[in-house]
Amino acid sequence: MRFLPKQSFFKNKQVLLRVDFNVELRKNRVLDDFRIRQTLPTIKYLQKNAARLVLISHLSNETESLAPVAKHLAKLSRRKVFFVPGKISSAAKLVNALPKKSVVLLENLRFDKGEKANQPAFARKLAGLADVFVFDAFGVSHRKDASVVGVPKLLPSFAGLLMENELKSLEKLKKQAKKPFVAIFGGAKMETKLPLIKNFAKRARATPEALVRRADYVLLGGALANTFLKAKGVNVGKSLYEKKFVSRAKKLLKNKKIILPDDYLVAQSLGSRTSHLFSVVSHKLSVGGYIGDIGPTSTKEFSKIISRAKTIIWNGPMGYYENPVFARATFEVAKAVLANKKAFKIIGGGDTTAFLKNAKLPITNYQLPNLFISTGGGAMLEYLSGKELPGVAVLEKSWKR
Repeated sequence: MRFLPKQSFFKNKQVLLRVDFNVELRKNRVLDDFRIRQTLPTIKYLQKNAARLVLISHLSNETESLAPVAKHLAKLSRRKVFFVPGKISSAAKLVNALPKKSVVLLENLRFDKGEKANQPAFARKLAGLADVFVFDAFGVSHRKDASVVGVPKLLPSFAGLLMENELKSLEKLKKQAKKPFVAIFGGAKMETKLPLIKNFAKRARATPEALVRRADYVLLGGALANTFLKAKGVNVGKSLYEKKFVSRAKKLLKNKKIILPDDYLVAQSLGSRTSHLFSVVSHKLSVGGYIGDIGPTSTKEFSKIISRAKTIIWNGPMGYYENPVFARATFEVAKAVLANKKAFKIIGGGDTTAFLKNAKLPITNYQLPNLFISTGGGAMLEYLSGKELPGVAVLEKSWKR
């Protein structure tokens, strides 16, 4: 894979930069700018010599505009950022009419159906905007959209500084993980997390890489734990769990590396201001209402295991943290992870990073020694589980060409 060459390479070239500005907006304001901030080094590196720097991104909401994001980017970068509304087909003339050295953000790529459908014609329109392509959107590298896999086939392509940092950090975890190695998984999305749980919970084969790849403990919380609880034969009441994965979770229950909570906080609704304790003492015991969080005993046990770790990966909250009643376990786990300064730590997933931003924890601008916070949730999980990421694979093929 080709990482960024010297800045002089981009002199007088128009550069197309794929970023991941898929952020949550409310009343035309950016709620969490973590992904935007992480791309700033690449933007600054390229804008110095590029004739024009054209940024492209998507928003999950296919009807939502990136205009508020352009304003926020201008504020963060302390320079003018032009915004070009409308579909890509009409963008070329507008972009080329802008002053030299301009930084411009185009409209939400998903306004055009050709993006998600990976239509070659749409990829050609994007490629026609520039001389060089830089991909710095790790969070979408597991997708097969036109801006991810189509454009690199048409232009000289490079991985940006964020991509480089993401891949090197994840490779470090895969190949140089020190033991004890603790993996913490919460939230939902069993489909993306189950392969990684299976991968980390396997017994190490007789190779040096395998010995360090496998986790010593896999701690489960959130709806993920509910699915395993259901597989254990416990009636989880109205709690969120993923029915189609119960049988697969059941096969993993005998693995001693997988640690399920023994107690939970339960309420009649997830919006409740009070909760009561539920302990798993028998598979016959049933839950009334909803499981909102893991309980204090399990939280202490998880924190103790985390404190002894030398490598930590964390993806997903322990409970329904949006309600303060059910936020305690996620807070304590976050505190334990950040307090372990000797361990190499990787944290990923939108909910997890959003929690860190809003919680009062000893972390400034996501910077701490031995800590890497990934901009990808699903992409991070797929990469660590051994799957080929289309966005990474196409850059590697582009380099070989």
